[in-house]
Amino acid sequence: MELTPIPPSSELSQANKTDFFIQSDQEGLFFGLEFLECFLKSDDPLNTPEITAYCQDGECIFKGQTLLRINFKNQDCKKKDLLSIVSYLSGAYTLISCWTERNFDFSIIAGPTPDFAFSDWEEKAILKAGAVIGQCPHSVYFDSKDVHEALKRGEKEIVLSCLKMSKEEIKSILQCLPHFVKCSLQGAFFPSDLEEFRDLNLTSVYPDSLQGFFPRLKMVYDKNNCSLD
Repeated sequence: MELTPIPPSSELSQANKTDFFIQSDQEGLFFGLEFLECFLKSDDPLNTPEITAYCQDGECIFKGQTLLRINFKNQDCKKKDLLSIVSYLSGAYTLISCWTERNFDFSIIAGPTPDFAFSDWEEKAILKAGAVIGQCPHSVYFDSKDVHEALKRGEKEIVLSCLKMSKEEIKSILQCLPHFVKCSLQGAFFPSDLEEFRDLNLTSVYPDSLQGFFPRLKMVYDKNNCSLD
């Protein structure tokens, strides 16, 4: 993996009050550069903030690493808000990648946060991390009896919840389902939990932790080299 170089100390020392440096305070994956470039773009090129990126979307970042330098020139902007949204988008990308990096044969379904002001960018983070956007179906089955009844009714798509069934019970159902039935899982699964489902008749998984309201990846501004005014 190619690592982006850290900015030289001479560049930091030349910063002025219009420069805003964002640093990572936690290891993870970065996402938000394209968002910043789009969000800060001005009709007047002379007023468009100049962004110097020391990492790209999707790259690994480390605690204490300087990620971005933004020169705001004459544009008035709430810098704390920019830090917050990049922190959130990076958190979403990092968490989702914990699932998709395992390259399961089934889809990992993630959902955007309701009424999120930057939902389009949240969806971009979900897709670039390798997940599929969707909402868990309303019809979810919590025990084997309900599943058998659904099959008798001719249901072709089944969503199993782990809320009341053990993983062993779920695996037993998956092994007995006809191959033409599409089956998904929903619940509080961890990525490692799904390893034992790799060879079973499974179409997709809706992890509870990926249904919006993602955690933030900790980021801070360089207090020595920028101003939040």
